[in-house]
Amino acid sequence: MAQTKFSSPPDLELDLISYICKKVNGIGEITAHGIARFLETAEAFALCTEADLLEPRTQRGRSYLTPQQAHELIQIRDRFLSPGKTDIRELWIKALIRDFVENALDEINDTDFDKLLINPFLIRAFNFTDHREVIRFCFYQKVTRSIVTSWGFVVQDMLIVTGSIPSTQRGFDLRVDRDGKEYQIQIKSSPNTMNKDAVDTLNDNIARLQQAHDKIGILGVTYGLQTQLSGIMQRVSGKVLMGQDLWDFVADEKGYTQKVLEWASAGMPNNTDFGTLLDNKERAIMYDWESKYGTGRASIEKVLKRCL
Repeated sequence: MAQTKFSSPPDLELDLISYICKKVNGIGEITAHGIARFLETAEAFALCTEADLLEPRTQRGRSYLTPQQAHELIQIRDRFLSPGKTDIRELWIKALIRDFVENALDEINDTDFDKLLINPFLIRAFNFTDHREVIRFCFYQKVTRSIVTSWGFVVQDMLIVTGSIPSTQRGFDLRVDRDGKEYQIQIKSSPNTMNKDAVDTLNDNIARLQQAHDKIGILGVTYGLQTQLSGIMQRVSGKVLMGQDLWDFVADEKGYTQKVLEWASAGMPNNTDFGTLLDNKERAIMYDWESKYGTGRASIEKVLKRCL
């Protein structure tokens, strides 16, 4: 899942319209921006009709969209926008979370036995004797790795739409300008993701910033408690904002974090039960394993030979 492309500086209304427009086959950056400039606001986009979408035209007098594209765009828009919602941060975060969840569901649905990476050394090290334990271990490992990797991109986008801009300062991800000061923030998604070299580099970058009185370097951790911060990360020399302190600071709004949690709960499409989906996929992989290799320890031996 790639980083979202924002305007520089971000224009959250126009960028959201463009973001949704580009989900339609055949709509690229230029066309999406043309539609966004015509509509101007997310509220206007949420209320427009197919006929409205055919109004904006190129310099040659041609409509930006075909009737089919306009029809498809309305359908996609209705999955992401609800008329009456006016907080652009809410609209953005719901869209980002929904895309993240749908990508995760696609990843799970696309997983089968042949796509599991079964590390024979780990299977031996943990002395698995039940093939079902091997399947569960490898399946959840694959799903978790994919979700965690994608989440790193999404959470940074969420912080941009919350109230920051991408940083151009070496070693930092986001920038917040407030009260005449420039806050440079390096973002980490969890409280144990930095090694000694990364901390040393961040400390050097923070010290370099301190030479300018109006610049402040910060480590921002998107969730967790101070007590959960790894021993290495506790060596960061600058200010550390964790969990709700980070989100509330970027938004400049006390209690904002609770809003984000509420908005995130709208991510699962069609009331899909994530746990049931995982269970069903695990059973499908198990059936495939058993039909090819049998059950129990003997089947594990056959699979391990296949993996080397």
